[in-house]
Amino acid sequence: MAVRNYKYFHITGTDDDGLVLTGAGTLYAIVINKSGAATVTLYDSLTTDNTIGIITIDTAANNQSPTTLLYNVHLKVGLNVIVSAACDLTVVYRKD
Repeated sequence: MAVRNYKYFHITGTDDDGLVLTGAGTLYAIVINKSGAATVTLYDSLTTDNTIGIITIDTAANNQSPTTLLYNVHLKVGLNVIVSAACDLTVVYRKD
């Protein structure tokens, strides 16, 4: 059995977002922990260029929390996560 060594980064508002990982790694998943509305933008970058995905989260509409979004995507530069409004997310990742 392989050891994955995943780590997590908990975001509860716009003050908690930003650089999650520097260097190569893998974005495994994003867990929406609590209802709310926000746009989450993911970058394979140390800044806000090279967008790898934009997720519009409106969990208040269906109230299906927690929800796990699986990505399992390789990152070359790093992982930068920017949120537009307060939300409760957990980013699951690992460094290569």
